[in-house]
Amino acid sequence: MIDVTNWGGRYSFELVDGPAQLDQMMAQAREKGTRARLVAGFCWKWSEVRADGSLEPDVKIGDWERLWNAKVPKGRAAPNPQKHPYTLWANTEIGEGQVGCIYSAQGFEFDSVGVIWGRDLVWRTDRWVAQPKESRDSPVRNSGDEMVNLVRNAYRVLLTRGIRETRVLCLDPETRDHLAKLAAGGKTS
Repeated sequence: MIDVTNWGGRYSFELVDGPAQLDQMMAQAREKGTRARLVAGFCWKWSEVRADGSLEPDVKIGDWERLWNAKVPKGRAAPNPQKHPYTLWANTEIGEGQVGCIYSAQGFEFDSVGVIWGRDLVWRTDRWVAQPKESRDSPVRNSGDEMVNLVRNAYRVLLTRGIRETRVLCLDPETRDHLAKLAAGGKTS
């Protein structure tokens, strides 16, 4: 774990080495009675809710796997906001074992957020590069030259969901190194 920035104890931004450190953040939040959630770039398939209401553990990193948050089943009208799957993910214990994406995380804030930065947006030498084959978000994947901006914006949203703490697991080493430099006060890109 690299603690690249700590603003007088009011906010902490850390790059972590593996998903176990994100689980640790979630456990610490539960112990303190604070809200924490995991979010990720849309780099894994997002399966439909099964007929029995269960979810497939789509987000996989090595042996670690988690569920995406539930979504409204195809063909059904969205329920009222209090019962919407995104609200349940963000505001109830249901969400503690699930991973949110850009679509479910927008509009919600948490004391702590763990961000999984996938391989859909990587830093290469001197610029951001979108990798369509790594994205499971078909409108974004098929957006051509606009993909870089769309995915950058998605990570900007995900990175700003934590009020007191943000932990980032970056799956691409070169991108992780670049993020560490930026967080330590390097040139912004």
